[in-house]
Formats: sequence, structure tokens, C-alpha cells
Amino acid sequence: MKKLFRYAPALSGHAFQQTAMISMVPLLAATMGLPESAMGLAISLGMLCAVFVVPFIASMGGRGVVIGGLTLLLGANIALLGLVSTADATFATAVTLGLLLAIRFIQGTSVVAVVIAAQEAGTQTAGTARQGLSKVQSMSGVGRILSCLMIGPLLLISPLAPLAPGAIGAGISLVMSWRGDFPQLRPISRPPPIAMLRLPVMNQVALGAVQVGLAPLLMHRLGFTPIQAAGAASLCIAAANTGLLISAFLLAAHATRRLAKVAAVCVTLTAIGTVLTSHFGLILLCSLMFGGCSSLLFVFNLSELMTREEFAQLQVTGWNAATQIAALALGVGIGSALLVLSPAAPFAVAALCGVAMALSIPPKQRI
Repeated sequence: MKKLFRYAPALSGHAFQQTAMISMVPLLAATMGLPESAMGLAISLGMLCAVFVVPFIASMGGRGVVIGGLTLLLGANIALLGLVSTADATFATAVTLGLLLAIRFIQGTSVVAVVIAAQEAGTQTAGTARQGLSKVQSMSGVGRILSCLMIGPLLLISPLAPLAPGAIGAGISLVMSWRGDFPQLRPISRPPPIAMLRLPVMNQVALGAVQVGLAPLLMHRLGFTPIQAAGAASLCIAAANTGLLISAFLLAAHATRRLAKVAAVCVTLTAIGTVLTSHFGLILLCSLMFGGCSSLLFVFNLSELMTREEFAQLQVTGWNAATQIAALALGVGIGSALLVLSPAAPFAVAALCGVAMALSIPPKQRI
């Protein structure tokens, strides 16, 4: 358990920072002198890089992956803090955007290395791939929930404060891992069949689009300021994560094909409901339901993937992590690009994903 726990600060801190950045798109854009759509696209790029580096990471060996990944992650997080604090007064817009893209690329690449090492350590500790993956995912879940609850208070201190846990967590994990044992990583030759990943891909695209669209929608529909919208969006994401935990504990283990279809339809209805309502309490309720439905769909599909004997454990965990991150990035990118049309456009993407998921539930699952 100790071998696995040393990754927790980095993964929780990164999840904290990722959630904060997605919620703070309008505020960060104003602080750095960038358009909101460009800011959202830059944030998504770092996550999107993950899918392209997965096949090559294992060849670096355990120590190279862990120490190299954590060192790069720490450096990128420190650079991000410096860029946000000085960009508007120091650099031209094009230079600022270029530097942000470079930082996000390094973050996305390095965090995948840490995730794969943590998942391999998790499978060795827990005894099964499913249990290990669950523990690693819980680390990021803790970071997301803490971020949602603390963004508002931290913004009262500084716009930089919600970004700091990424650097702090990476530094702590680097110190904890420096003299430790490192996992034996097996080469990843190919991903699982793409068709088996369709539900998590659409699920994460919908989630990313909704997350990036929350703050602009709240500003447009309820007249919030950028700081108010960032804080309110963080509460919505906290509600979604609460729904995720409730669903995971009470519903996911009993998921059936019919229940998964109902959950997919509910994703569509909650996305539409968020756009139509002008009451913040109802938006919170829609977020709660959205998170619960997303969790159920994810576990429903993952149960099939994790019980396939022909897939190596690292192959499953590595590509599963990359797919989640890349699909979330795709959702953030699409939602950000569509913000120029309407604040409601990202929620249309989520609604369409819900319809597509309902129509593509696989016919047989092994729970």
C-alpha cells in the first residue's frame, strides 16, 4: 500500500489543478489576456497529448517513468504559476499562448507516466487490475472533490492559489519516490479494440464539454461575474462528483443494460435541463444527476474490459487512462471551440453524446 500511496499527492494535486483550470476558464483568460476559446483549447491540449505517448512510456523503465514524470510535472506546474502571474504584463498574446501550449504538453505527457506507474503498482498491491485501478481513480477523485470545494475560498487569496496544489503534490510525490522501489513496466503493443472504448469516450467527451461550458453559461444565464462563475461552476462539479460517488457505491455494482440505457438518456436530459433552467439550485441538481449517470456508464463498460483474459493488465490500465484523459480533452476542446457560437453549445454536445450512448450500449456485459 505504501508503494501505491506515494503517487497520491501528485495525482490528487494534478486532478485538483485540472478541475480548477476548467472551472476558471473565463478568469484565467482575462488574467492572461487570451480569448476564452483559446484558453479552453490550450487547457485541453495537455490532456490530449496523453493518448499519443502511452505506447512509448513503458520502454523508459520504472525509474525513468516515475522520477522523470514527476520531475517534468513539477517543473511544468512551477512554470504555469509563473506564466499566469506575469503573462498579461510581459508577453504578447501569441507568445503567451505558445508558452501555455508548451506547458500543457509537458503536463499531459508527464502525468500519463505517473498514472501508468501508479496503476501498475496498484495491480501489484491489490491483486487484481480492477481493484488497483479503483484505488488509483480514487486518488484523482479526492483531488477533484477538494478542488470543487476550495476553488471559491482560494480565489479570494489569489487567482494563482487554485493552481498551486499541482506543484505541491508533484513535489511531495517526487520526494517520496526518490529512493523507493519502482514498478516493472511491460511494453504496451496495442490498445484494446476501439469499439470497446466507445462508452467511456463519449462519456468523457460529454463530461469535458459540460465542465468547460458551466462558467460561461452561468455568466450568461445568471449574470455572474467571472469570479462568481468560477466558484459556482466548482460547486456544480462538486455536485457531479458527489453523484459519481453515490452511484459508485449504490448503483454501479448492480448495473444492467437497461439501467445503463436509462443513465444515458438521463445524461441527455440533464444537459438540456441545465441550459433551460435559470435557477442555480436546479443546475446543481442536474450536475448531481449527470455525475451519477456518468459513473454508472463508466463502471458498466469497464467491467467488460477488465474481465477479458486476453488483455494484459498494463495494457488495460494504460490505455484506459489515456483514453479517459484524451476523450475529456476532446470534450473540453469541442466545448471551448463552440463557445463562440453560444454558451449553450457545449451542452448540446453532451446531449448528443447521451443519445449516442443510449444507442450503443453493448448487448452483453460481465459484471
